[in-house]
Amino acid sequence: MPDLFEEAKSLLDAGDAAGAVPLLEELTRQEPDNWRAFAHLGVAYAKVGHYETAIGAFQRAVELNPNAANLRYNLGQAYEFAGVPEQALHAYDQALEIRPDYPLAQQAFLRLKKKLDEQAASTEL
Repeated sequence: MPDLFEEAKSLLDAGDAAGAVPLLEELTRQEPDNWRAFAHLGVAYAKVGHYETAIGAFQRAVELNPNAANLRYNLGQAYEFAGVPEQALHAYDQALEIRPDYPLAQQAFLRLKKKLDEQAASTEL
């Protein structure tokens, strides 16, 4: 039997996120404590535009591997694309607490913080 994770990862790498989703869903059912499977499932869901579902997958990955800054960054990205910027900012902040020198999280945090601050200032007028 082929390795579901490797097969799904190959599909993701080839740009076939939709093809990877059912394999990763099956893998997470078979291995509910496999944080890598949940992380890749989150990526696959995000790539097909299912951000709410991606959030759930990334949350499970974070539960299983709470000290991985990249998982919290990915969770932030999913929140941001789902239109929940405050939650995204919190996830980016958590990523930076774990790894202060994480450039992607730094950039995302600063960009989103500026955007939220500007929105708050414009609504105060």
